Amino acid sequence: FDPDLLAHLARAFVQACHSSPELFDTLARACEAKMDHFKPRNLSSAALAFSSARLSSPVLFDAIARKSVSCIDQFHKRDLADTALAFANAGHSSPALFEALARRSIASIDQFSPAELAKTARAFAQARHPSPQLFDALARASTAKIHQFDPDLLA
Repeated sequence: FDPDLLAHLARAFVQACHSSPELFDTLARACEAKMDHFKPRNLSSAALAFSSARLSSPVLFDAIARKSVSCIDQFHKRDLADTALAFANAGHSSPALFEALARRSIASIDQFSPAELAKTARAFAQARHPSPQLFDALARASTAKIHQFDPDLLA
């Protein structure tokens, strides 16, 4: 079993703009059944793929949230930003997940790229998840790296 293949398949259908609710339901059930095999990168990839498909899968997102919280300290900075953005785009509320993402992001904020800083800020704002400590950390890190920001990120 390879969790990456499920996310790759889902992303391929999204990129092809081909809606297949039956396939996505099957993929969601497969992901839920094998969630114990998912690593942080698999979790964020699956969440991104399903949020991009714009198909509701609350049971899957709940399973991803639970698994993510349980292994949040293994998440790399990219996985943190991607997971937050996927949940925000899906409109799936998970306060426990966002608290864990905020805590882990604060701990590693100095390692974030400008794009990851912007993506994290946008995700938390879009999800309407208040996290003053995270936004303070994002502001400090963004100020320190402002010369590295691409002009498109500043617009």
